[in-house]
Amino acid sequence: MANACRENHVLLMEAFAQRFHPQYATVREWIQQGRIGKILRISASMSRSSYPPDDIRMASSLGGGALMDLGCYCINTARYLIGSEPVSAFARQDIGSTGVDERTSGTLYFPMGEMLQFDTNLYLDDRHFEQGCIVFGEKGSIHIPHAFSQVEILRFGRMVEAEVTLTTHLIGGDTSQTVQVGTAHQWRLEEEFFADRILTGRPIELPGEDGVANMRAIDAVAQSAKSGRPVEV
Repeated sequence: MANACRENHVLLMEAFAQRFHPQYATVREWIQQGRIGKILRISASMSRSSYPPDDIRMASSLGGGALMDLGCYCINTARYLIGSEPVSAFARQDIGSTGVDERTSGTLYFPMGEMLQFDTNLYLDDRHFEQGCIVFGEKGSIHIPHAFSQVEILRFGRMVEAEVTLTTHLIGGDTSQTVQVGTAHQWRLEEEFFADRILTGRPIELPGEDGVANMRAIDAVAQSAKSGRPVEV
């Protein structure tokens, strides 16, 4: 898809809407300002209750499972914040009776020593969902509670406020700063961004090739889980 769109001058972007939520503008600004120092580790999770057996996300032939449905957001966000591609992966999976992974836990290693440690599963009680991301640095950490999805909007049409917290881990004197980001509809913002690029002809900062890179990391995670060994990305 990326090759075909590039050759035919058609815009293509994978729909990771969380990148367009304004909370990430604050998070990236803090990182670029050096507020937490060099990123050392990102911890991320996204899990929910299982889907019905006949749901397409429970079909192994269609790429179903927790990694492709939920863990992809953990990987995409880490790549987005670190600003580089992982070099290796080490992971394990629990494969259910349907043939899809019902849980994937893994680590991605990045070129400058950063790492992503993530867990994603379909083990939560009925109608339960959890998510979160913490960016750990040399001097502090950033907590993003609603890191990937806006379930209140998606399920009930209710706009909810988001917040992000920066904590400086200084021995004998931790400091904390919480920013109330306010309400935003990340899917609307994503659509407006894409429409703007179509209308103005400006390039997309995260084109289809970015989606290919994310899939490359996902494939390495799955291959590592299958082989039981670290796999290069």
